[in-house]
Amino acid sequence: MLQDGLQPDIITCNHIVDQYCSRGQFEEALIYINQMKDINILPNSYTYSVIIYFLCKYRAVEKAWEVLPIMFKNNVFPSIIHYTTIMDGYAKHCIKQCHKLGCKPDNVTRTVLVDMFSKRGKMSKALTLFKEMAEEGLSQDEFAFTAIIAGYCRVGNVKRAWSMYKKMKRNNITPNVKTYTCLVDGFCKLKRLDMATMLIDDMKRNNVTPDVKTYTALIAGYQRVENIDRAYEVFNEMKKKGILPDHIAYATLRLCADVATED
Repeated sequence: MLQDGLQPDIITCNHIVDQYCSRGQFEEALIYINQMKDINILPNSYTYSVIIYFLCKYRAVEKAWEVLPIMFKNNVFPSIIHYTTIMDGYAKHCIKQCHKLGCKPDNVTRTVLVDMFSKRGKMSKALTLFKEMAEEGLSQDEFAFTAIIAGYCRVGNVKRAWSMYKKMKRNNITPNVKTYTCLVDGFCKLKRLDMATMLIDDMKRNNVTPDVKTYTALIAGYQRVENIDRAYEVFNEMKKKGILPDHIAYATLRLCADVATED
């Protein structure tokens, strides 16, 4: 480009950095960033975001940490986005480093961590991080509560999930559709259709509209207790409300048909 007399801009340079990183050529990317300075183009926050993102994607999170001092050296100060990206890849050590470098995690960062550990079934760690939110003056909102509730339901501990749900209500935090759906699914797997239907009623009182996942969980619950007629009623109710069934809903309904055929 320079040979043709064309001067690249920061957008072009960032694209080249992106191309190097997407191929795992991180040394080449850093060399190119140094060369940018020779043509009076300074790397910006996005330049380093690209490197950090791909390092974490390639599970080279320790290398991602090493990018932060380079940023400071070049007068580009890491934002919460940089730290959150690294946290997602290397959560165990990230909070200490974040505080050490003078950047306090916010609600979004903490919730990402809680959700990440919950999805991995590491509920002890997720709950510790959740409690630390309150200790640090951060708001435990519906997203943070839902991450914990979903995690407990995922590992089959519906009792603890229900306990968190009640705490959520005591704190005057309205559950969202995902919160309800996780609990409906959890109770349906335990064949507790009484609790599942109670949650559906609670959704209606709080003006939270069930989605296709909520209805599918309920259909599966009725299939488990072999109440096939009620399963079909729920399926038809879903369509009547304008909610289109997906392939999972249809597959669940086919299971109901199989049960009916066996009878």
